[in-house]
Amino acid sequence: MAEAVRNPKVADALRSADALARRQTRELLTGPRGTLRHCDADELESRIEVLFALFGGMRIRALKNPALKHDALIAVLLPVVRMVLTPGD
Repeated sequence: MAEAVRNPKVADALRSADALARRQTRELLTGPRGTLRHCDADELESRIEVLFALFGGMRIRALKNPALKHDALIAVLLPVVRMVLTPGD
C-alpha cells in the first residue's frame, strides 16, 4: 500500500486486483446459490466493500497485534460476516 502511494504502476496493479476480486465476489454472491442474488447493485457493492474492509483490516490487526487470539476473534467475526451476507427484509 505504501508503495502504491508513490508508484502509479503499483497503484494500478492493486486496483486491477481489487476489481477482479470484487467481480469474483459479486458473481459468487449473486450466483444461483448466492445469498445476495436479489440485492440491488448499490446494496450489493456496499456489502462487498464491508467484507473487504473487515478482512483487509484483520490482516493489518494481525500484523500489529501478533498476540491476537484467533479463535476468539473468529467467534466475534462470524456473526458480523453472517449479517453482511444475509439479505435485509
